[in-house]
Amino acid sequence: MNATHFGVKKVFGYLFRVVDGKRKLYWPIVCINLARMGVILFCMSLFKWVDNPQEVAAYGLVIVFTMMVLHDLNSGVIDRKYHGTGVEDNGGGGERALAAEDEGAGGSPYPSIEILNA
Repeated sequence: MNATHFGVKKVFGYLFRVVDGKRKLYWPIVCINLARMGVILFCMSLFKWVDNPQEVAAYGLVIVFTMMVLHDLNSGVIDRKYHGTGVEDNGGGGERALAAEDEGAGGSPYPSIEILNA
């Protein structure tokens, strides 16, 4: 899903980092994305194991919560990689950090919303 939002090249760029002039896998991102794929595969095979509606609802709740936690971990690791450690963006020349400064409050990709009471 991230590839459709940000582009395939940029998303695959997050999987690597440059250390001593060499591109190496950035294992925290790789592990988080493998876990996400595992959850998706689990969802795809869930119909084979569960037929009780209450169990399906419980698994659905756990799956949504797990995906939310993995999303937050992924965002935190990417932000730490580019903003907290001095590691430069290996594909865009720091464009993520620059874009975060130009975007909404707190580096959000969405513009800030002002609520006016009329």
